[in-house]
Amino acid sequence: MKKFLKNTALFLGVFSIFALNVNASESSFINEKGVHIDNKIVNKFEKIIDKNDFNIMSQKEYNDLSFIYNNGYSEVSVIYAERDLVENGNIIETTSSYLTEEEYERESKIQLYNNCTDSEAQACYQTSYKRLTMLLSKNASSKYFTAFVSNTWLQNPNVKSADVIALRYTGNVSINDFYGYQYYKEAGVNKNYYYNSSNANSKKFSNGVGISMNLVDAGSSFKNYLFFNGYYSDANMMIYASYQHAKSNVSVANSKVYNLSSNGLGGVINFTNATTRSQYDAMGGVSYSLLNV
Repeated sequence: MKKFLKNTALFLGVFSIFALNVNASESSFINEKGVHIDNKIVNKFEKIIDKNDFNIMSQKEYNDLSFIYNNGYSEVSVIYAERDLVENGNIIETTSSYLTEEEYERESKIQLYNNCTDSEAQACYQTSYKRLTMLLSKNASSKYFTAFVSNTWLQNPNVKSADVIALRYTGNVSINDFYGYQYYKEAGVNKNYYYNSSNANSKKFSNGVGISMNLVDAGSSFKNYLFFNGYYSDANMMIYASYQHAKSNVSVANSKVYNLSSNGLGGVINFTNATTRSQYDAMGGVSYSLLNV
């Protein structure tokens, strides 16, 4: 009898370990970079970050998202639609608007404004949609905060050139780190490109940061991310974010000729060359008070 009980206990112990491993695999996974990913975080941010992108996410990104998840956050976003009337291959008129999620869902299903795929059409419409989102999280005791700015292309852009993503703040901030990623698909494979704070495309100012991102020519399903970490002296300040898309070919060098100002595009990116400024779509930005986070 004792032997039977001992064997039974051993069997139950093995079963318990097996059950724990099954549960662990259901609640988390190890991605291609060796990062341990909790599915609670994947599910929390699935409207902003594609689940497949978690498979190639870096430890640094995941740590920042974990901070946001664990400390709570405030979110603000906007969907921007731009419609071009094209005649004989030339854009003759452009209109833009801001949509609610419901309006975008309705439009994207019926494809009213995308008929330039018709090779026989002399006049047609082409439309691009993108969603700009900012998440803000802070730890009041350490006065540390993280901002995550995401631009998601809901429909692939017609022009792929040097776009700019940037963040501006109104208070005194000590920058800890900032960096960006361009996520995209190429030949059906999920890829990303990393921009650290010392990258030639990155710029740091006394009132914020920005990164020029040259959209990959062969890419699709683009997502552009900017992460910012810093310490604030007073939470009574505003945080602004903007993403500006180049509507014609702009070199990375020209895209970097800007400062951060309330007079800038999206209330952030102030291109100092009038010609360069006119080449961007002037999408409105998003903003939020750090005090209210």
